[in-house]
Amino acid sequence: SAAAEYRGETSIYRLGFGLNLDAQDRLEQSDLTDLSGQFFSEQVLTDFRSDEGEVTFDYEKRLSSDITARVLALQTIERDITAATSTTGAGLYDSREEALSGETIVRLAGSFTPLPQITTETSLEVAHNFLDKQTSLSLNDAPVDLPSANVLVKEQRGEASVSARWRASRAVIVEAALAGEISSLMQSGDVEKSKSFQFIKPRTSVTITLADAWQVRA
Repeated sequence: SAAAEYRGETSIYRLGFGLNLDAQDRLEQSDLTDLSGQFFSEQVLTDFRSDEGEVTFDYEKRLSSDITARVLALQTIERDITAATSTTGAGLYDSREEALSGETIVRLAGSFTPLPQITTETSLEVAHNFLDKQTSLSLNDAPVDLPSANVLVKEQRGEASVSARWRASRAVIVEAALAGEISSLMQSGDVEKSKSFQFIKPRTSVTITLADAWQVRA
């Protein structure tokens, strides 16, 4: 992974990269007994590969002494492949599962401080997630039908929020927030489904500092 940051007079730029490569091979040998009492051996060879990458961009701009704006973008992608070969008394099983998933998030936010003891924040976030998975199985090179062997799932989500923070005194802080979220979930491939959701999320809290080591929040 790597990260870079540039600080200007009124702006901050942050850029991050991440890459993770994983490979595992496993061989398992088992001696089993079937329902008739006959002994047989099973050997399973599993090959797993996972590649994951992430890129983030964060830009913060101080528009004035009271107003700050921020843009955050995030992109992740992951590819997982699992291949297994199993040798049993029934024959040779070959299975393979390949999944490609990713997430894209863009967030716009701004804060406004009209008074030293009051800060307000607003934000808008949109996100797109997907999972594309294929699964196959064969017995002695003959394909075996699997339910939902090919599935593509997509989620689209949007959220808007507004919050305020009031420092009533040195010991008391009052916070209130309201967020609304809409999302849709779609599945295609061997099975077709879709759902939509809407949420309203209000929140209030009061924090009272009784002493340096004691704090009460409600």
